[in-house]
Amino acid sequence: MLDVGALYEAHAPALLTYVRRHMRGASAPDADDVAHDVWLRAVRAADRYRDEDKPKAWLFQIARNLVTDYRRRRALVAVERIGAEAMAVQHPQAHREYARIEQRLWLAPAIADLTHEQREVVDLRYYRDQDTSMMAERLGMSDNGVKQRQRRALVRMRRHLEATA
Repeated sequence: MLDVGALYEAHAPALLTYVRRHMRGASAPDADDVAHDVWLRAVRAADRYRDEDKPKAWLFQIARNLVTDYRRRRALVAVERIGAEAMAVQHPQAHREYARIEQRLWLAPAIADLTHEQREVVDLRYYRDQDTSMMAERLGMSDNGVKQRQRRALVRMRRHLEATA
């Protein structure tokens, strides 16, 4: 069984720094809570830990997962707030903005799975509403090159979404 106490002694400051750095914009108590939850999960899972060579990597993967969960919860709260405001206002533009944000959150994991170049094309086309010739000029590519990169990005996103559905 993994000695979580020794792991804590060796990595607690670095783990807290990691969590705080990746939760930039969050309150210090929220970051401390997430770091605390990492240790709770480590204690609960210590008897199932098998990779004796990489306890630090295992620990930081728990931290990464909890930071991601925190960000998703915060994003959902923000979307719910915007949605409530949109419903209260009964304004068509507010409803469209809410739908756009909700869609972007749903697509975020698939977009994160793209290469930097593919994300750039998706952002320019679907979030900045640029056509192929504008993107080609901005990226220094041919129209066909942009279309091909965009097609590959959409195929990759579709595969990601199908795998996680």
